[in-house]
Amino acid sequence: LQSVVGSTPPLETPRAALVRSLLASGSLRSASSLVLRWKLEKVFPPAQLVERLLAAKHHSAALRFARDFGLHKEQPRDTLLQSMLEARHYEGALKHVSSKCASVDGKLSPADVLELMVRDGNHALALKYVHKFSLRERFPPEQLVTACLQQPGELTVRTCGLLLKYAHVFKLEEKCPMATLLE
Repeated sequence: LQSVVGSTPPLETPRAALVRSLLASGSLRSASSLVLRWKLEKVFPPAQLVERLLAAKHHSAALRFARDFGLHKEQPRDTLLQSMLEARHYEGALKHVSSKCASVDGKLSPADVLELMVRDGNHALALKYVHKFSLRERFPPEQLVTACLQQPGELTVRTCGLLLKYAHVFKLEEKCPMATLLE
């Protein structure tokens, strides 16, 4: 894509054709990025691009492009974060809020979202946000680590990575089988 972008002449027609082909192939993020880069907002209305990103469940990209295109009124940040939470993209929503925020989407607090995450069984991922939002008292890391290790089946590489990192951060090395996780 970068070689095509670099070799595309600065004429609007071929650039628009490239964006159309990206949209047709489902490469919504790349298309949105080029619309922004080449300032093709007249040809491809940004609000429609953001709607397509949301329909394709690319919530983080929709949030980013809504901000970059200046769609604060048409696509309020809280509304986009609510759609993330409704689609159970808890991590995406929590990534986009500061550790000092009292609310993620204007309704739910970070602790509320973490509760949803834990209920869905995302214990290892919850460790990351327990640390970010300093919610150790409400979500004891020891319990989250134990829940991860008791889940049936093999642990994923990502889960092992999170456990290794946050077992060290929360000083749980003796409760967490580090050698097994490394293996």
